[in-house]
Amino acid sequence: MPQYPTSLVWFGRCAIFASEIFFYLASVAVRWSQDAHLELSSTFFVFVRFLIGFLLASSVLVIKRQPPRPHQLPYLLGRVFFYVAGVFCFFKAVETTTAAQGNILNMTYPIYTPLFAWLFFKQKRDLGAFGMAALAFVGMALVIAPTNMTFEWGTIWGIASGLFTGFAVIFLNLARQQNKTEVVLFFVFGIGAALLFAIFGRSFFLPNKLEFLYLAGAGLTGVIGQYVLTLGARYVSPVEGSMISSSRIIFAAFVGPLICSDPALSLTGWIGALLIFAANAYMILRSAK
Repeated sequence: MPQYPTSLVWFGRCAIFASEIFFYLASVAVRWSQDAHLELSSTFFVFVRFLIGFLLASSVLVIKRQPPRPHQLPYLLGRVFFYVAGVFCFFKAVETTTAAQGNILNMTYPIYTPLFAWLFFKQKRDLGAFGMAALAFVGMALVIAPTNMTFEWGTIWGIASGLFTGFAVIFLNLARQQNKTEVVLFFVFGIGAALLFAIFGRSFFLPNKLEFLYLAGAGLTGVIGQYVLTLGARYVSPVEGSMISSSRIIFAAFVGPLICSDPALSLTGWIGALLIFAANAYMILRSAK
């Protein structure tokens, strides 16, 4: 990785942290729409996010006069499937549980990414990493049911979002080996939007002004978060960038009760969130080695 001036490194760190705030705000828009009793489904939010992303990626390609020539199409399609599934499950988790819980469970993906790489891509296995994964599962149990240890079915969406996102990261790394960022985003957002419209298009409708604000707000903040994350990653190492991204676990747990009327995490819930954060940190540092 090139050596950048300290000012640019700090800019990269701030950009990555800002991206996590934008991702969180996207989930807040979904949660607020539920509190406002608007008939906006998770699928509609995901479709708008992908449509906005496709339009922006297309605009960048037009401005650069760069035709979208894909390579390693199977990896691109794998990225499309798992990314669409991950975002859908994430929004569904926020809709059916809380913004804090949905974000915390979604951010378990750094645990799954190396595990999947070891299981399916024959990379070296590490008993310590499997132990930390088990610790993270304990953390998830504490976050899901921190007080009375009852289970809510809505949390399955959050767990699934982490699983799908873990696979999506692997396919992104594979697809990026021979494809530029704009090309990956063009096909991921474009195919994802078309797929969602083909399957769920009959349930979409022309929103009124208030519904449009929520849809556009969630879509724009999500896409801006992706752009800012890509921008900041240029000046920060992948390990440091991943560590900063994991801070969304603590951020969501702290801010959720303040702006989303989420129930505050109990002591055991906070312990669970910290266990997930610690497991993420170990996995990220272990992957770097």
